[in-house]
Amino acid sequence: MTPSVYHTSFLKKIKILFEGDVISDVIRLREEDGHLVDDVVFLALGAGRVAGFRANGMNPLISRNHVDDFDDFSLYALYARIEKISLGFSGFSVGFSGVLFNPAYNEVVAIFLASEDFSKSVLLAFSVDEIFIYEDCEKADVIRILKSRFLHFKDVDFLIFQRHTGDAGWVNADF
Repeated sequence: MTPSVYHTSFLKKIKILFEGDVISDVIRLREEDGHLVDDVVFLALGAGRVAGFRANGMNPLISRNHVDDFDDFSLYALYARIEKISLGFSGFSVGFSGVLFNPAYNEVVAIFLASEDFSKSVLLAFSVDEIFIYEDCEKADVIRILKSRFLHFKDVDFLIFQRHTGDAGWVNADF
């Protein structure tokens, strides 16, 4: 299947964010009462950069800014204080990217990023108002994780695009 304009736009963003980069940490935020801000996650990249995601209904918002530098997600309008929490993530160089869409809607379901040999990975699964993180899951387990943990995806045959770092473009594939 050929990607739509929406798919192409989102896939281009993922390629720009992660092409040949290193994910060194996963950063979550905690608000002033100590509760996890479960709709936001930042992936720490090389050279002090980040890729931030915020659940926004059917599609995540994306930022390349640290929350303290430029608050793209307006988090300080919602919370008086935000504390960053490092998850002690075991970093890796991104060699493979996969994006899963709901084929019935222009909806990003998940982003799967892995090392070239698939020994390290991170799966970001987007719900309406939460982002779930799964570390070091196998490519073959991505579909099972999504269908077993998110009942509304139980009968969905995802539209999946994948690419290896250095590939010319994204290809429609199955996991």
